Amino acid sequence: MQQFHGQRFSFQRLTDSLSQLSYNNIKLVNVVAESKKLTDSLKENKNLPELFRMISSFIQLVSMKYKEEPGSDAQEYINYAEDVNIHAVTPVSIIVPSEAFKP
Repeated sequence: MQQFHGQRFSFQRLTDSLSQLSYNNIKLVNVVAESKKLTDSLKENKNLPELFRMISSFIQLVSMKYKEEPGSDAQEYINYAEDVNIHAVTPVSIIVPSEAFKP
């Protein structure tokens, strides 16, 4: 009788694990579908590379004008803007054809 009780417990744990695995698989399928929709949307957006080019140009203009200003926090802000721009362009350039991001 003792062994039967242990087997029932193991079966219940297995059933619970399978239920959780099934639930996680459904969630994963939904996440993948949403990711594909987002990727397709980014690929269809023809203005995105131009937007990043405009942002980069603006950051360069601001940098040229304010980088030598003494006692200013301008360079810190410019460096931050450049980092943000790089971190935004990199993942998008993987999704959108890379030739679109060439200057």
